[in-house]
Amino acid sequence: MTRVKISDLIIAFFVLICAASLFAMIPADYDKSRVIVKTPNAEYVFPLEYNEVYRVTGANGETVIEVKDRKVRVLESECPNKICVKQGFASAIVCLPNRVEVYTNGDSSKKLDAVSK
Repeated sequence: MTRVKISDLIIAFFVLICAASLFAMIPADYDKSRVIVKTPNAEYVFPLEYNEVYRVTGANGETVIEVKDRKVRVLESECPNKICVKQGFASAIVCLPNRVEVYTNGDSSKKLDAVSK
C-alpha cells in the first residue's frame, strides 16, 4: 500500500483551485436558451423555452419570428425575395433588405460580411 505524499496533496489542491477559478470566470448572465433579434432601431431578447410568435419592425416593415421546439425561423418579412423565410429553422437568420438579424444561443457576436442597399 502506498502512502500519500505531501507533494501529491499540493498538486491535488492546485488542480482544485484551478478548476474553481474556471467556474468563477463564467459570467452570471450566461444563458444559451435565448433568441436575440437586432433591428435598425432596437435589440430584443426572447426565450427559447416557449413556443411563441414575435413581431418586430425592420427597415421595410414588420418581420414575424416564430420560436417553436427550441428552434427559430422567420415566418413573414417585408422583403422582395423572402430568402429569410425560405431558410426555415436556423441558428442565425439575416434579412438584409429589412435589416433584421436573428440569432440563437447567444450568437450575437457574429458580424455580417457585407450589407446590401
